[in-house]
Amino acid sequence: MRLTGNNAAIPFANRAHFFSAAAEAMRRILIERARRKSAQKRGGVRERIDLEKVELATDADDDTLLLVNESLDKLAREDPSAAEVVKLRFFGGFTLEEAGRQG
Repeated sequence: MRLTGNNAAIPFANRAHFFSAAAEAMRRILIERARRKSAQKRGGVRERIDLEKVELATDADDDTLLLVNESLDKLAREDPSAAEVVKLRFFGGFTLEEAGRQG
């Protein structure tokens, strides 16, 4: 339901479109969960993270998920293609080569 919204009849244009939608749905689900769990303990202190050293989103702690989400939103405003690669790698579990083929 998160993938297609209320209209399950919407077809995906191609494989890349499907995987992009799947990664975006995973991102939103994990971020919602992380925000709920971290609402009280999240402060104003920001921390830089190296995306090369971060595990897949399913293994990442809530604070890391929220930092990646914020960074991904900022990156999408400056470089949408790069943001798509990060989203596919982090939230979709793609390798760099796989993510490159989708774009």
